[in-house]
Order: sequence, then structure tokens, then C-alpha cells
Amino acid sequence: MFQVIYYNEFMFTQRDLQNLNKIQTKTLTLSLYLNTDQRIYKPSEIKVNFKNLLKTLKNDYTKDFLSAFSRRFRLKLKKDIRGLVFFVNPYENIFYEYSLPRPIESGLYLEKNLHLTPLVKLLDEYERYLVLIFDKTRAKIFSVYLGEIEDKKEIKQYFPGKHDMGGWSQARYQRHIEDHLRQNLKKAVRLVSDMARKYDFDRLILAGGKESLPVIKKILPQNLRNKIVGEFKTELFATKGKLLEQIRRFEEKIERQKEKEKINAWQKYLGFGDKSCSGLKKVIKMACQKRILELLLDVNLKKSGFKCFSCGNLSLYPKITCPICGKDMEEVDLVDELVQDVLAQNGKVEFVAGNKELKKLGGVGARLRY
Repeated sequence: MFQVIYYNEFMFTQRDLQNLNKIQTKTLTLSLYLNTDQRIYKPSEIKVNFKNLLKTLKNDYTKDFLSAFSRRFRLKLKKDIRGLVFFVNPYENIFYEYSLPRPIESGLYLEKNLHLTPLVKLLDEYERYLVLIFDKTRAKIFSVYLGEIEDKKEIKQYFPGKHDMGGWSQARYQRHIEDHLRQNLKKAVRLVSDMARKYDFDRLILAGGKESLPVIKKILPQNLRNKIVGEFKTELFATKGKLLEQIRRFEEKIERQKEKEKINAWQKYLGFGDKSCSGLKKVIKMACQKRILELLLDVNLKKSGFKCFSCGNLSLYPKITCPICGKDMEEVDLVDELVQDVLAQNGKVEFVAGNKELKKLGGVGARLRY
């Protein structure tokens, strides 16, 4: 039997990833990922998938543990929860649970470490966006994270309607209209600034009419203007589904562009001094020397290797003892260990989809600190 000492269920963040990466266990830890997307699977199929994953543990974990875990794990499937993640170690009293709004590939890993690569991939693909939608009378600001709206605010504003002009000249009336538009836009900008202080967001998207977009870009503070990645036309009353679809198209385009830019920066310095390197053997060496600034990995790369859990040394090749400290080396998922090692050094990890140059060089590269 085991005691649950930690349980959590909420939107997964970079801070959660950092905290999980600090955990070092001395015994085998179960990392279980379950795709619970009911657009694809029926609830009965999800439960069967969960049971089938657990069956592979029988030779490693006791029946008492499996029984206790199964009782603890009661699938309360909700349509807006499309992925579940568990990290469990009955010997060291560890139980973490996370619910995700995005589907994740099902898998079970039993390692002397938490297996974090699927979560790193997810956070790499889905950054946090702020979206401002504006017209003359109303403004909405959304915080979008992991493909879902996590928060939204709205303000309604006065805007003068058509006027019979009376004693107003056309020029005076036009200035009157422009003043109201500018004042309303300033209120919208304050709304964006408030949301920006609340959330550590990556990018800003603007949506509105031809009259408002140029003005709002001028009055945005420079720090927010620098995060603008695009504009699109939409109605303030667009459905949630339509809005998320438009935002997701932006996300995909921006993510692919970001990958391309990072690959170009890495390739620029390959073969010149100590700024970039490629291939698993070289990258592992740089990771052990804590020199990696940014790790670039093909999204489909899989490779086993060896690790000394005493000093952290990694190796592509089997060794009975560690050449650094003389302790035993153990077989590991080399990609996951490399990812965690770089994150622990405050380095960045970028997963790249379908880049031929990266694949030619073993599916792995790195930009170096020095």
C-alpha cells in the first residue's frame, strides 16, 4: 500500500514542469499518459486502454500497489479533459495527477526518473496567447492556453451614432468620432495590460475593423506591441469554436516559423567555433559539460542510452561502470534524459517537425553557451 502525498488537477504550466524536473527518485517511478479525447475514443475504450497499460506492470510492481492504484484511479471522464497524466512511486510516496485540455499520446514508462518528454512537447507546441477583439462599442480580451480559453474579460463602451449634423461641421463631428474611438481603444489597451500582468503570455493577436486596428497598435505600450504576431477579422459574437479555430491556425503558422528560425540560427554557426553542434554523441558531451543553451530535437526521435545516476553522466554506448565516478551505468530513454538535463541547466528545448537537415544530422542539434 502507499500513501498519497501530492495530488493536483489543473491546467499544466511551465512552473509545474520545472518542479517535476527537480524530482529525483531512487527507485522506479511510473509515468502514465492517457489519451482521453472523447472525440476519438468512447469512455469504455479509454478505460480498456488504461487497464491494458497497467497490465505491463505486473512483473515490476506488487499486486497490492496495482490494486491500490486502480482504486485510487477512478476515471471521471469529462469531454473537456482530453489527456490525463500520472506520476506514481509507491516506494517513495509520490502521486501526481494532471488533467489536460489537449490530447496526449498514451504510453507507460517505468524509469528511475519521471518521464517528461510528452509534456515538454505539449508546452512547446501550445504557447499562451492574448487575443484582443475590438469594435466601436465593445472589447473582449481572451487568454488562450493549451488550445483553450482560460480567461476572458469584456467591456462595453459608448460610441455616438449617426448624427443629423445640426450645428456641427463635418470636420468637428469627425474629430468627435475619432476622440470617442481613441478613448474606447485606450480602455481596451488597459484591459490588455491588466491581463498581461496576470499571465506570463508569449504572443498577442489583434482582431477588429479597419478603423480601429491601426490606432490601437499606435497606443499599445511598446512591450505589448513587440508581442503582436498577427491580425484577423472576426465578429465579437463569434462562437468559441470558431474563435479557437482561427487562433489555432495562427498558432500552427507561428510555431512552424519559430522552428524554422531556430534551425537557421543553429545551422549558421555549425562548424564555426563553439556556438553550435550536431549529432547525439557531441550533444551528449555538451550536455554533460552543461554548455547547451538550446536543444533542437526531431519530434519523432527515439533513442536508448545509458546513465550514471550517481553523477548524471550520459552515454550512447553500454558501459559497466561510469568512466567519471566508477558507479554502475543503467539503460535509459536517452532523449528524455537529455531533455530533462537541458531543462535543469535552464536551457531551452525545441521540438522540430519534418526538418530534413536536422534529420540528416541525427535528428538532434544544439546551440551552445560557449
